[in-house]
Amino acid sequence: MMKMSVRGTYLVLGSLVAGAVSSVQGQVPTDTYQQTCELPPFEWAAYGTRVTGRMYTRRAAMLGESLFAAGYLKSTSAPNEEEYQPLVNDFGVTGPYTASDPTGTNGDSVTVDLTDYTTEFGSFAQYEVGVVKINAASGSPEDIYVYYGEGQDETCGLAAKEISSGEEVLAISGHFVGTLTADHSDGTSTTIFNSNSNGTADYVQHPNAVKNGFDDGFVISADAATGDANWLVAYPTSTKDAQTVGVDIDNEGNIFGAGYSCNLLENGEDTVCDGFVAKFDKTDGSVVWENIMTDLAAAMWIVYDETDNALYVTGTTTYKGDGSDGKIHESCNHDTCAVTMRLSASDGTIDWVRTVQGSPRWNFFDQTGDIRLASESDGPYIYVALDDAGENGVVSMDEGTPYAGCLSADGALSPEYQISGNTVVTAEDCLPGSTFVSRDAANAMPAADAVTGAVCGAGHEASNTCIMKYNKYSGYPIWGSDTPPVASLVPSPDGQSVTAVGFYWLKQNGANFDSVLLPDYNGIEGAFNAKLNAVTGEGEYVMHSGGVGKNRPYDAVGDSEGNVYIVGYTLSNIINWGGTLETLIIEEGGDEEQEVAANNAGVTNQMGGVPSKSGEYQFFAVKLLESQPATPTCVESCSLMDSIANPVIKAGTCLIDNHCYQAGHSAAMFGRPCLVCNPAQSQTEWSLAPSIGNSICFIDNICRDTGDPRTFRESRSVTHVSECQFCDPGLNGIGWSVKPEYELTGEELPNDCANKTMAPADPIQVTGSPTLAPIAAPTVPDSGPWQTRFTGSPTVARIAAPTVPVSGPLADPIQVTASPTLAQIAVPAVPVSSLSGGAAAGTVVGSVAGVAILLCAYLV
Repeated sequence: MMKMSVRGTYLVLGSLVAGAVSSVQGQVPTDTYQQTCELPPFEWAAYGTRVTGRMYTRRAAMLGESLFAAGYLKSTSAPNEEEYQPLVNDFGVTGPYTASDPTGTNGDSVTVDLTDYTTEFGSFAQYEVGVVKINAASGSPEDIYVYYGEGQDETCGLAAKEISSGEEVLAISGHFVGTLTADHSDGTSTTIFNSNSNGTADYVQHPNAVKNGFDDGFVISADAATGDANWLVAYPTSTKDAQTVGVDIDNEGNIFGAGYSCNLLENGEDTVCDGFVAKFDKTDGSVVWENIMTDLAAAMWIVYDETDNALYVTGTTTYKGDGSDGKIHESCNHDTCAVTMRLSASDGTIDWVRTVQGSPRWNFFDQTGDIRLASESDGPYIYVALDDAGENGVVSMDEGTPYAGCLSADGALSPEYQISGNTVVTAEDCLPGSTFVSRDAANAMPAADAVTGAVCGAGHEASNTCIMKYNKYSGYPIWGSDTPPVASLVPSPDGQSVTAVGFYWLKQNGANFDSVLLPDYNGIEGAFNAKLNAVTGEGEYVMHSGGVGKNRPYDAVGDSEGNVYIVGYTLSNIINWGGTLETLIIEEGGDEEQEVAANNAGVTNQMGGVPSKSGEYQFFAVKLLESQPATPTCVESCSLMDSIANPVIKAGTCLIDNHCYQAGHSAAMFGRPCLVCNPAQSQTEWSLAPSIGNSICFIDNICRDTGDPRTFRESRSVTHVSECQFCDPGLNGIGWSVKPEYELTGEELPNDCANKTMAPADPIQVTGSPTLAPIAAPTVPDSGPWQTRFTGSPTVARIAAPTVPVSGPLADPIQVTASPTLAQIAVPAVPVSSLSGGAAAGTVVGSVAGVAILLCAYLV
């Protein structure tokens, strides 16, 4: 690295200073994630396909031509259930699903026999550690590795590497209760026991099932080609909860792990949690060194840098996600902090720490972010995503340990980031006559004095995750960018961009990427992948994927060509990934009726039926061709105006949220079949279908059937139903109607309705609501004092007749005071003496779905 002295300071010849300048300029988002019309297509998907097995996928790794996806899986069959029948292929994966084969009919399948456990202690006692191996080029599944044991075994971390000996190694981590067993290539196996069973086979159950369950962490080293374990160790142990969250591998096959251990205090009630980073020996998994971090409640994700034998780790000062159990940390000036660290891989000593105000949760059910090395083409950087960082407003990234530097003879300190951005600065980097100042020296430069302008929390108010870029040698902040929660980051090999992947579920609000609002999948999780500029952190585009059930990507990895592989799980039988890839899962493995129903549903959906949820949580892996972006098929041409894409959309089509639709295509994928693509009305927004105002209401962004009441969900177990507000398309197709015998109080549910004063005449009472045929209206003379009138809006009902006087004129009208839903109206028999005029009389005063309703009196 060339250095030049300029008036006693240092001029860096490289990208670091330029990056610092761009970080200041890029803090307030001015982009719209719409800087291009060219979007990457999805090439293939692979899915779990059986209702007899379930997998929650958590982590991914690439090795050569293989994609590995790890999680925890189970058989859904239980010996204690009626009609139990053991199977030999409980769980299976099929692929590829492609645009030309959307049902995977021509794909390959692999299955595995899982142990069937009793459900007497709940389903938490059944999960095993599982890894699915897929050919990354073709999307064909190749194998499933299972590590099994009594009690719940939860997988969280995964890494893969070809080490210096030529061996291909997998590192797998997580936590377990009870036992965990791994088979070796020589036919033997290793079983570890939860520490709370005192090293015996005593069964320890999951804390969500019963009271005696406590988790220990685990780490597995395995042969990537066969899945056979090299070794299996329990680490860390605990008296409450522990987990090795993230893992990575060095060139010799040693494994590094990061996580936490929670233990009960002497009072037996309170718990303290500490983070850790540890190194496990390649041969037997013994601990080479460990760094127990009592100022962290958890360490989380970890990445190994072979270029300078360093580790980069994320963590948090709180276990619960708020300040109630926040740790006191020397580099944290807030109740809670998200933490990024660099450590020596040789002994675990900490080189630098950067903090930002926030409270990322330890729990990997959440999207706890990621940490990744930038590509060599990008430079000496790391990318970090941490949940809840800056979610309550703008917070500085200039926090953490001080900077080292060189102190000149005149007392001026040149901080390390001004001296070199491409190496760790030492005394040898100081100019003659100057003195090296270490980071822990009293006169080291405080982190706040860097004044980089890099912040989190400057993005859209709906964002609650910060993606950050740091120089890996000094921890110097380059930029921060705010997004919805992020599960994974994938820096591009060309160094130009970074892809963020995650899921969102903000009901009725979608997810904000600056000025882009992703569509709400009817309150169910949708997936996203967004591309950010590596230099500025500005968004270039964002895409969404999903169906009518949950769609949760939990990790993503990239290949050398720049393609991205996303893994997770789904509850949708149809998923529109984007571009031309829309797939259908036809589940199998249940009873005969289930299989017939599934196949029929598949045929219906291919013919344009409404998508539905899958019968089981299904594994997915999908390939995004980042290396081959293309203009959507419905775009005629595209130009840029002020760096914003302006597409010209083909006639008869719509481009809505970056997805192409033909005229008449409904938004059923988002749970809204009453919205359609209507190019005559809008080519960029969903339009109201003709059914709205006829048989459907569209209220609060939801399609409602006639008669549907207004509801309010106070909690998971409490839902309030309005007595008076309901959907009546004939009265109001886009808002709630009010039953005529009520008026609104102006208050919210459940106090929104007040009864009106009723007329003195005896009402006709509604005694049931069967569905019956429309009523044919007889011809009735238009004379006579008999009057019968509907004052409500009946559509279906069985109405019982009131008692009618035997003499005298019937002056008061008979009133329907309810709102029935179809009608069979019983008319009382009336003696001749009670009628005047000697003829039948009646009045048509109401209708049901366009059919006239008549109440009449007649001679007997």
